[in-house]
Amino acid sequence: MDVNRKIMYHFHKTKKYDDIWVENNKIKIDDNFKSDFIECLKKYSTAVNLDNNTRETFSATIDRYLSQDLDKSVYISMLKDASLIIKQINMLKREAILEHVREKYYPDLPSRSHSIWLCDKFQTWYWKDLLSDSNNKLTLLKLQVTGKMFQSSEAFLPKDESTYEQNIEEAHQYWNPKIETLEQEYKIEYLFQGRVKVLKKVID
Repeated sequence: MDVNRKIMYHFHKTKKYDDIWVENNKIKIDDNFKSDFIECLKKYSTAVNLDNNTRETFSATIDRYLSQDLDKSVYISMLKDASLIIKQINMLKREAILEHVREKYYPDLPSRSHSIWLCDKFQTWYWKDLLSDSNNKLTLLKLQVTGKMFQSSEAFLPKDESTYEQNIEEAHQYWNPKIETLEQEYKIEYLFQGRVKVLKKVID
């Protein structure tokens, strides 16, 4: 949908674009803009640093640890690391599938790799809880936006437990969403490309 001077809200999380998300600044979001979230995923590696300043794949580390009789705490720590790696890999797979399906079937829709995420005012409590963590500062910004906005929902994202083929079908549901079937309207998300004016910081 095309929007003109619409008031929306955006959560800024990483430090990469701190210099542009300032009050009264005007920003152009187009295919030259790179989502920091997606860029971080693309650079993700399962290699781990060893004590001798070398790196090896995490699976090789697991095989080596399993061949030894180590303290239980080592294996607990290893399982925690494995859980984090699996989550990152699943997100990378999800985003790769979403972009592949978008490029092939919905090329006129904005890419998740080159958009910002927006929400309505009534949704801010939900996304604040979802995005908050101890590692990153979260800033909520009130924006005025003019350009192209795509509406979908995290409820339609490809699922971790699904097969690759099922993920393809789920990606179609994301890019061609049936918003009317949503039971929780606050889970709607918006991708935006166009012109942005930062009106003010709501929380910092």
